[in-house]
Amino acid sequence: FSSPSAVVRTRPSAPPGWPRMVARSDSSITVEWDQGGSAMLAAARKGELRFQVQMQLASAASDGEGDSGEWIPIQPSAETADNQIVAFDLQPVTEYAFRVRAKTGTQAEWTNFGAPGGPFKTARRF
Repeated sequence: FSSPSAVVRTRPSAPPGWPRMVARSDSSITVEWDQGGSAMLAAARKGELRFQVQMQLASAASDGEGDSGEWIPIQPSAETADNQIVAFDLQPVTEYAFRVRAKTGTQAEWTNFGAPGGPFKTARRF
């Protein structure tokens, strides 16, 4: 008879770096971020580093109006191994903020979300 083993979940010490815009169109914004400290870099080398990215209308962050202020996962990939993601189906000439958190393996817990990056504005439609 063996006793049940406990699952130990570890949390990386700090969230990844804040998102910064690297490309935009009238309907998309590409953001990237630094992976983080040495534990995250080691996990990335083993293929065990994952990120979750959320966005929000930048105006909603300050006006506090209802559901518009909610952070929403970027689709179709709410979780990614890359430190860059493209948000599609955005409105032209609209500002968005982005935030990222990470985990370093299947048994790890997510970090807190890091400081938001932005606002980043989509381009004007021609």
